[in-house]
Amino acid sequence: MSRALLALLAAAAILFFTGLGRATLFDQDEAKYTQVAREILQTGDPITLHVNGTPWFVHPPLYIWLVAATGWLFGFSEFTARVWSAVFGLAGIYATYLLGRRLFTARAALLAAAVLPAMFQFFAHARLAVFDGALTAFMLLAFYAFLEARAGRRVHAYYAAVWAGLGTMTKGPIALLLPALIAAAFLLLGRIRAAARRLPEASTVPAGRAIPVLGPIVVYAAIAVPWYLIEWARHGWPFIQTVIGYYTVNRFVGVVEGQSGPWWYYAPVFGLGAFPWTAFLLAMVPYHLRRWREEGSLLVLLWTGITIAFYTAAGTKLPNYVLPVYPWAALGIAAMWDGALDGERAARIAIGWALAGTVIALVVFAGEIVAFAGVKYPADLAALQRHLVIVAAVLGVWLFPAVV
Repeated sequence: MSRALLALLAAAAILFFTGLGRATLFDQDEAKYTQVAREILQTGDPITLHVNGTPWFVHPPLYIWLVAATGWLFGFSEFTARVWSAVFGLAGIYATYLLGRRLFTARAALLAAAVLPAMFQFFAHARLAVFDGALTAFMLLAFYAFLEARAGRRVHAYYAAVWAGLGTMTKGPIALLLPALIAAAFLLLGRIRAAARRLPEASTVPAGRAIPVLGPIVVYAAIAVPWYLIEWARHGWPFIQTVIGYYTVNRFVGVVEGQSGPWWYYAPVFGLGAFPWTAFLLAMVPYHLRRWREEGSLLVLLWTGITIAFYTAAGTKLPNYVLPVYPWAALGIAAMWDGALDGERAARIAIGWALAGTVIALVVFAGEIVAFAGVKYPADLAALQRHLVIVAAVLGVWLFPAVV
């Protein structure tokens, strides 16, 4: 592990862990999940989860087990409830780095590891006692292992099965379904990409080194299936109807707990969640579309497009569903920066316009704050005016060469 990566992980750890237990469990899900973990110790039953004494079949138990373990060791608090989200946030950054190094360059990988924790929604989920950071980390690690197995490192197929199994035990079959869907699209388009470039098929592994299938399936099933079977044996069809029917299938084909939204729901969610990198998302898409025949660019487009399309088609919509997209957006932005640093004209133009858009958005946002401050705190605002002019001048000088 390079010193630069260690420094980035240390900086991210400061962001994620500082004051982690200071705020109360203000989110409804945070409080509920912590209560479910507490009731594991009260009931002595780690298999059937409970909330207020009632069996709770919403999610599998892995994340709850971890929270219960820290609660048992150190006592339940806001910090012990959230600490695993911060840990999985760091794991997500590391997995993003691995993917960046595998698909782009070492520099792009480091840039992605720097961009990701600075995206608002990823940062927020690393400080909330919710499942999605863990699910995202497991998905990233599973897909990285898949790419390694595809390159001929057969043992990584088993690693992929382990990560997918742990992801399934965190938040259900989506941990396998979504990466498998994207992997299938990637392999199919790999044939088209190879044909377009008149090269041997990109997805072909070295002769005699085919990716094992049966063994990884057994490993995945050994991790992901037993809990479902035990709960089915205990609770019968009501468990299957609830956990598979209502909370899995019906989340997609219907609306669960009134959590619906319009077809464009994820456009503002994703844009705001990526802040302050929102303008870079708009520049990233055409940049990678022009490079879709390259493996890294194709995967950035597939993970971003398929994930958002999948959840857009679903009847139930929540902001946290698209959390797995942010690492791939960070990779796409980082690859664009990497190209700009290498003097690539298209990348420099895209970065320049994205920087300009970011500054305009920040100026508008700051203008709203200044307008509010002018009414509430006029004396303080007057003292700041000279400094604001200096900052604006520095930004203008910095942006001019990038845009022109």
